[in-house]
Amino acid sequence: VPNWGDVLEEETALQKWGAFKQQPVVLFLRRFRFLRGALLWAECLKQLAPQFPGVEFHCVGHGEYQEPFGLLAKHFKNVKTYLQPHDKVKELYERSHLSVVPSLYSEGTSLSAIEAMCGGCAVIASNVGGLGNLIIPDANGYLIEPTVDNFTRVVTHCLKSPEETQAQGMRAREIAKHGLSLECWEKRITAILLETMEQRNSWLERRFLPHFHM
Repeated sequence: VPNWGDVLEEETALQKWGAFKQQPVVLFLRRFRFLRGALLWAECLKQLAPQFPGVEFHCVGHGEYQEPFGLLAKHFKNVKTYLQPHDKVKELYERSHLSVVPSLYSEGTSLSAIEAMCGGCAVIASNVGGLGNLIIPDANGYLIEPTVDNFTRVVTHCLKSPEETQAQGMRAREIAKHGLSLECWEKRITAILLETMEQRNSWLERRFLPHFHM
């Protein structure tokens, strides 16, 4: 059963995308670790930040690679790095348009990708692990090999193609609404628990009833 996310209201998502051309926001929200693609994304920002001075690049999280993002934030005014409590994460997706998930390996059904989809973001993710179970290429996001060139190229394409990028983000939200919401998660968990209880009761009956005599 995959994780779930808090699905953004459609009206709020549309309002957010209405501001895309004026102030695009690209979000990297995860632990700043090597396997999560922290250094890969930092290298991308060296090219993207000066190329798109009107775009805000938010790097939200913490980890052993905090320093590279701090240096980038000092050098480029449009790079922001900070921490955000998890109960405030929805607010980030309410104003973000692109979400990058540049994992190198060891990735399941990423919570970062799920929350981004629920928030109506166009997701650019690595073609590793379970991310392929979440992202449908060119439908609700982009699934690419995790290299600096690939992520830089696709982010550039998205920033220059507002209509296509908005369509990807809104489709991501729609898919999340019908498959990755809390309601969907509760139904799946409930079904599994009921099935497990039925199997247990069936096993107990087979194990003990044949030996029960009055």
